[in-house]
Amino acid sequence: MKKYFLSNLIIAALAVVVALTSCNDKDCDECDKCATCETCEECEPPCDCETGGNTGMTQLVINVEDGSDYSGMIDRVKLLLEGVELASASYNNGNFTFNLPDKVAAAYLYGMGEYAAELTLSNPNAQSTSAFIVALKDDKHVGEIYLANYDSDDYERAEGNITYVNCDLTITGKSTYIDDYDITYVREYNNTYSVDSKRGWSMWYDVDETYTEPEETLYGFKKTYNSMCTTTDPGGLKWYVYYYPYYGSDAVTAGDNLEITAEVEDGSDYNDVKRVIAEGWYNSVAVGTYGDGGFTLTFPKKSYPERGIDNFIYGYWDGVDISDYYAKLETVYAISGFSSSMGYWDYDDYVGYFILGKMESGVETTAIFVFADRDVNVTGTYEESGLESNYSMSLKAGWNTVYKSWFYDEIEDIWIENNTTEAVEGLKWYNESDFYSLSLYSAKRAAKSASDKDAVKVKRTKRSSASVLFNKPAGK
Repeated sequence: MKKYFLSNLIIAALAVVVALTSCNDKDCDECDKCATCETCEECEPPCDCETGGNTGMTQLVINVEDGSDYSGMIDRVKLLLEGVELASASYNNGNFTFNLPDKVAAAYLYGMGEYAAELTLSNPNAQSTSAFIVALKDDKHVGEIYLANYDSDDYERAEGNITYVNCDLTITGKSTYIDDYDITYVREYNNTYSVDSKRGWSMWYDVDETYTEPEETLYGFKKTYNSMCTTTDPGGLKWYVYYYPYYGSDAVTAGDNLEITAEVEDGSDYNDVKRVIAEGWYNSVAVGTYGDGGFTLTFPKKSYPERGIDNFIYGYWDGVDISDYYAKLETVYAISGFSSSMGYWDYDDYVGYFILGKMESGVETTAIFVFADRDVNVTGTYEESGLESNYSMSLKAGWNTVYKSWFYDEIEDIWIENNTTEAVEGLKWYNESDFYSLSLYSAKRAAKSASDKDAVKVKRTKRSSASVLFNKPAGK
């Protein structure tokens, strides 16, 4: 069985629009590796344009277990870093080699986040990231190649992560995360670190050590998981194929890049936000920095539409006409904000989301950004007890803006939802707390507001257990 570890919280986060560069002898403020520095004097180690580079692995040699079994199903493999190709090779019966790039640009790299406060780092300014391998057949994504160790019960005991750090780095200590979203079944994750990594590429291993049987608490039960992140090979790891030709999606290029410039209402109140991420269903669509009360993001015209269009309309078909039922979408409902550069892997860094919308005359309207893999029209009305959903959407291949409005008809005791691609004027960017305080005009609206935010947290919790661009379903 394939399972996932939370101990790589310290190295993983997702982004999209990035590029490899070479620093050469540029001044520090011009160097991509030191992009956040105003002057050289402000750059702290390891932000060094002249000496930064790879002193770790230069090649990744892979021999896949039973690799020849997949020769008819896989013809090429790619090493990806946040959706960007670093290297590629022919599958060759599961025997292939990647030449690793000497340097990684600053846009790829992420700081240690608040978890660093619990650990001892030889360089607190260190930044890191991780890459993964996808399998392709006729340029279609059909699976992944991963390094793991299974026990006799086919349970994964360890997993390897292809990791880059921009300085020599040691990490020791223990971090603890408590998941008490459901107080009836609390989970505590203790991750011990024993990392000694050279600048550049190396393998970091997540080792699943022990877990306790659930212990009774005041409200239910608590289970404790103990794991280790280490650069010491635990032994017995092999490269495997994780084959899922009908899961996930292939990259689709359509339309133009979508440029978003957001001036947030009372935006200076949220200057503790350092990073913003536009999150789709399974992928990070775009990443940027927050400053001067706002942010700018570029949604690339190349995307990975994961969900069938039925997911957008919640699977409600009656009364709704869809011009092409095979259409797939990627959907961004809001822009998540974080108080450090780490990204959504650090739960403590998540400080809420930003939303484009307005409250007017008891009607809540928000903008949703939808990437479609083809032109598709959705029209009609779905009705059930207490709800009426209206659709008038003409989606073009590429990025679209869908305007979703809600209001509660107290006389008829029914929620009415309208979805349209026709532009709605007067929308502004808000922090979620400011937006939902504009017009909590009934107990029902307040309840829905809380429910909406909880739904976002649930989605984030489900996504945050993945260490790669494409979420993986349970099972090997």
